[in-house]
Amino acid sequence: MTRTRAREFPAVFTLEERDCSINAVRDNLYLSQMKQFDANLLFALDALLETGSVTEAAEQTGVSVPTMSRTLTRIRKLIGDPIMVQAGRGLVATPQALEMRARLRAFVQEGRELTQLASPSLLDTARTISIRADESFISAFAAPIMDAVHLVAPRLALRFISHGEESVGPLREGVVDFDIGDIKLSGPEVKLQKLFAAQFVGVVRSDHPLASSKITPKRYVQYAHISASRRGLARGPIDAALEELGLKRTVSLSVPTFSSALTIAAGSDLVAAVPEHLTGIALKIYGAFVFPLPVRTPSVRIALAWHPRFDRDAVHRFVRDTVAKVCSPASLKQGSKHS
Repeated sequence: MTRTRAREFPAVFTLEERDCSINAVRDNLYLSQMKQFDANLLFALDALLETGSVTEAAEQTGVSVPTMSRTLTRIRKLIGDPIMVQAGRGLVATPQALEMRARLRAFVQEGRELTQLASPSLLDTARTISIRADESFISAFAAPIMDAVHLVAPRLALRFISHGEESVGPLREGVVDFDIGDIKLSGPEVKLQKLFAAQFVGVVRSDHPLASSKITPKRYVQYAHISASRRGLARGPIDAALEELGLKRTVSLSVPTFSSALTIAAGSDLVAAVPEHLTGIALKIYGAFVFPLPVRTPSVRIALAWHPRFDRDAVHRFVRDTVAKVCSPASLKQGSKHS
């Protein structure tokens, strides 16, 4: 009977054999992690946190609702956190998801830039651009900017948000693409482009006594006024200019926005002062009487601000150029002729 000799293994591995074994373990671990991690999950998570809805996130990313629901399950498993939890009929982000949001947005933006280096056609680009501006700018320019954008890039969406505390953080992180207004920010993290100088005009209802003859400073102060100020201030440059003439106006009402002031003045005895770019709305929608202020006040420089990291982003650059064209002095002058 022939005995089978057991296979002998070396008691000690050579250095080369040991290194091969270690590399094999590392490769298997890496492949395992790659199977679990999918960068598309982070893009989906960004959409979920932005919309707060599985349905809307699915529409934004171009997938079905069941697919987005399964993606959310994968995200929860990857991160080890519920990420979105039910609150009434909607979903709200967990504390961990909120903590990730700013860094996630920056990652997603960077990912878009890397994949769009070949300058994809604007005609096929689906993306949301966030613009922070005050309500008077939004009222006057949101629609014409959107129209001009959609002539070239019909799948781009514009999301206007109201002004809050001025900070470079949202621009850096991509939470806000552009800041528009009287920008005070400066430094290496902010790029600025001047749009126009905003002058102020007076507005009253069409049959107001002021509309009957030439408006002098003395006639101007005979009527009650409405002040527009986010901080609730009743005094401003107009009052300083009147004081130089020995005159004082009576401010009977203060409101937070110019649009509110315009609406109220068009239907009351009050006199409002609003940015000149609201003239078209005052005339076309309210049929109000618009007049030059009888005193000189300083203009306000309206500028477009963005972070330098988006300088070469094709979509970003296109929207910048479009906003600048719509808000150029020549366009504003042309628009006033048709008001």
